Amino acid sequence: MAHSKMMRKIVTLAVLHRYYIQKNASTVGLYAGQPMILDFLKRNGGSAQKDIAADLHVSPASITVSLKRMEKNGFVSKAADGEDMRRNIIQLTEKGRSALDAFFSVCNALDQKMFGNFSADELKQLNGFMDRLIKNLLDGDAETEIVRAFEMDRAQKERRKKAEQ
Repeated sequence: MAHSKMMRKIVTLAVLHRYYIQKNASTVGLYAGQPMILDFLKRNGGSAQKDIAADLHVSPASITVSLKRMEKNGFVSKAADGEDMRRNIIQLTEKGRSALDAFFSVCNALDQKMFGNFSADELKQLNGFMDRLIKNLLDGDAETEIVRAFEMDRAQKERRKKAEQ
């Protein structure tokens, strides 16, 4: 099979996965990026906006927009920091915790749908192939933005796994 055909399949898979994640996130009232913020708050408790932005590697301005929307929908609450009145502390509400749990359930169901008819050996083999593809692209290019993006994605997946446990 030509490399270009395989690449189209990889891109199609990525687009389909993202589409289903976003579609299902919206069924629990969340928008793109919001589950990561809720997950951060679940793991870290009340936090300042700048700390959330730093951990997620996004601008404080984009966090502000998301937090305003989530506060309006009751997923987070905001209160002045008792030690520094210039800072706001963001807390995950029970509604936010429920939405995040529902989102993780949706993600797990999607994973089951996608990988459900693969044997353990096939999954192990596929994992090895994916690792090799990633290594081939990143080999010798350890300081690029792409590498940081992959590291952020891997860290996010690790946090999601820990949150599910």
